[in-house]
Amino acid sequence: MSLVDLLKKQALQDDEMLSLNALLMQAVGEGNYGLYELACDKKLSCFEPEAKGHLVTGLNFHKYYFDLKEQMTKGKKRKASDSVDEEETASKLTTQSTMSSPNITWLCQRQAAIVCFKRLVQSGTNTVATEETRVWEFSSDLKQWKMMHFHRSSG
Repeated sequence: MSLVDLLKKQALQDDEMLSLNALLMQAVGEGNYGLYELACDKKLSCFEPEAKGHLVTGLNFHKYYFDLKEQMTKGKKRKASDSVDEEETASKLTTQSTMSSPNITWLCQRQAAIVCFKRLVQSGTNTVATEETRVWEFSSDLKQWKMMHFHRSSG
């Protein structure tokens, strides 16, 4: 199922919630702000290393990083086209996220979920580990799941 399909399905099973979470991470890795915005509540709150200990609310903080990634990707492709073929450049820009040891706690008669996991992000030969918690809620008004809060710590 696609991210959009899972967002619209009210009664998710554990494996589907993990897929929803993984597809959101994939959208982030690909720099797909449209899907990220669709999956997140407009008042999303978070604690993450980039916020330097501050609680961040809304999507503007996150949009900055999507835009930055897009600018950097365009710059790398432009520079690389002078001396390296496109396939080699694309492989250097590829990242992969893996969810390790996930745990789901369902709340509010399965209308909300807390998903905790260790995340491994591979980029080239570098791997970064983080510990993450994501809070999802099914909005009966919007008839879809929304990520309401997340907390990401350096692993």
